Parts: sequence; structure tokens; C-alpha cells
Amino acid sequence: MTTSNSNPSRTTSVFVLQIVGFKNSGKTTLTAEMIRRFKGLGFKVGTVKHDAHHFTIDTPGTDTWKHQQAGADVTAISSPERSAIMRNSPEPLHGLLAQMADMDIVFVEGFKHELYPKLVLLKEPEDIKLLLTLHAVAAVAVWPSFCIPAANCVVPSDTPQPITDHVSAAASFSLEEDRKLFQLEDLTGIFQWIHAQLMKHRE
Repeated sequence: MTTSNSNPSRTTSVFVLQIVGFKNSGKTTLTAEMIRRFKGLGFKVGTVKHDAHHFTIDTPGTDTWKHQQAGADVTAISSPERSAIMRNSPEPLHGLLAQMADMDIVFVEGFKHELYPKLVLLKEPEDIKLLLTLHAVAAVAVWPSFCIPAANCVVPSDTPQPITDHVSAAASFSLEEDRKLFQLEDLTGIFQWIHAQLMKHRE
């Protein structure tokens, strides 16, 4: 489903930030909070969500649902307040973003292997393996339970060696590669960093 509200005269490219993490790492909660903050400043915000499973976005029994059930490949609907297009086929990220050219910023949940700047959420020490598979990691946000020495916490002496190794790798990755490191609860710091990246993108 894509919303239709394009403005062909806009020349400034949209700033895209991917919010990446394993399931239940807080991606949607963080994205919603960032949406509220950017909307509060008057920015136009778009979002894209990758779903690895089957989903339905229409309501059974509606006219558009009946169109889809009858076999329509594409169904569009418009009202005085909103419009939408539903396709019975997957859409690559660049195709979805093309529908949002009039946005100031688009938050993308998932699509891990795309090459847009990424904010990676780490909840458990073993989640550090994500950083070994991703491109364009711009920042890392860790849960309070994810202790990284660079975040001014102390790894307990009885921590198992494999976890200690993960922690050390996280600290080294974030510092040596000059990527921004946040505690996930630092919502203001994260927002300010994203805002700065947006402004830099517009230069």
C-alpha cells in the first residue's frame, strides 16, 4: 500500500534513514517517537515497513476488499482525506520511496541489505553480529541491558567470555569507525542527531 501525495516540482531529495534491528528491539517504538518529534517541527514524514510475512491492510467486506478478492492486481481508493494504492505484488524499496518524493524524511523499518544510512538497535550482546552484515551503519543505539564500555558502563567480571567478546567488538566497531553511539533511552540525543543528518543532507 502506498500513499499518493506527490509534488513533481520538489527538487530536494528526500532523506532516508533505515531503523534496523532484530525482532522486539524497539524499531517501531523509536520510529513512532521520531515521527512525533519531526511532525512537531512541521516536517513532512514518510515511513516504510518491511514485512517478511503475509499481511492484509484492507478490511474484509469493503468494496476495495471485494475488488481484490475478485482478482484485481491493483486497487486504488481516494477520499477527501487520503488515498491509497494496493498491489498484489511485492515492491522494491526504491519503488516505494518514489511515491514519497515530497517528504522531508522517510524512516524505513527493515530492508537490512539496502544501502541507505542506518541506525542499528542492539538489545542483546549477541545482536552485535548484525553489524558484521550491514552496510552504511551511521549510528548504533543500545538498550540499557546491553553494556558497552564506550557507553560508560562496566561489564560484570562473571560475564561469559563469548558475550564479553561481543561487547568488546561493539565498542571497537562504534569508536574506531567513528559511528555515533547512543543509549536507546536517549531519545532527545537520537532526535538531534537525525535532525542534524537531515540538515546536512539538504546542504
